[in-house]
Amino acid sequence: MKRTAAWFVPVALTTLIATGCGGGSPAGNAASNGTTGSANQTITLRFSWWGDQTRATITQQVIDLYEKLHPNVKIQPEFTSYANYAQKLTTEAAGGNLPDVVQMNYGPMITQFTTQGL
Repeated sequence: MKRTAAWFVPVALTTLIATGCGGGSPAGNAASNGTTGSANQTITLRFSWWGDQTRATITQQVIDLYEKLHPNVKIQPEFTSYANYAQKLTTEAAGGNLPDVVQMNYGPMITQFTTQGL
């Protein structure tokens, strides 16, 4: 399991963040996320995930590497234990304040959020 997590977390994070930033040229990214400005404009994304301290440490290392490779992207990490994660996301959803990128397992929460357009 640890061996799988060692490669899966960085790959998944990179994919999620790249998706959150959009594709194509930097100008395309600004247009797709509703902002305007130059290609050098800073984009800030909130990224929320659950897990233990090992996952948090690995994920933060990937965030640091991504920000180094993409200096115009800043990621606000929001790490929570699994026991509190669903409640945190549900509360943020109710307040209209979900993070830009979230870690979710298959299940009722994905259905709940997508049917509500979240």
